[in-house]
This record gives sequence, structure tokens and C-alpha cells, in this order.
Amino acid sequence: CLKVPFALSGSGSGYIYGLIDSEYRADMTAEAGRVLVKKAISHAMARDGSSGGIIRTVVIKPGSNDRDYTPGNELPFGPTGY
Repeated sequence: CLKVPFALSGSGSGYIYGLIDSEYRADMTAEAGRVLVKKAISHAMARDGSSGGIIRTVVIKPGSNDRDYTPGNELPFGPTGY
């Protein structure tokens, strides 16, 4: 069993393990993590016909949740982001 400090799942997750392995850093800020998550999800969406067309993220903090929405025409990678 390989222990890593993150988890991936979903129909497109197989497309992004290498990306996450190479770009994840334990000392990332919440914003840097959100940028990486959006990049990874948009890569998966570009290759997986079952993945959706938008990205929603939530940074969970003590006492608050920071929600973010990225519409399909603003994805950082993919058919609309090349």
C-alpha cells in the first residue's frame, strides 16, 4: 500500500494521478491547492466523457467554508482552455 497525503476518485481520476504526483506539495497554500485541483479536474474532464462541465471546490477551514465555482468556459485546460 502506497501512503499519500491526498485521495483521488471518480471516473476521470485515472487520467490525473501523474499530474498530482508531480505537482502536489505538502506546504501548498489553500489557493495553490485549489489551482492544482482545478488544473487536474479540467485535465480529467477533457479526457473522460463521464466527467461534468464545471468545477466546484470547497476549502474547509475551522468555522468557515470557502466555496468556488468555475464554469466550463473558464476551465484552465481543455477544449475551452487550450
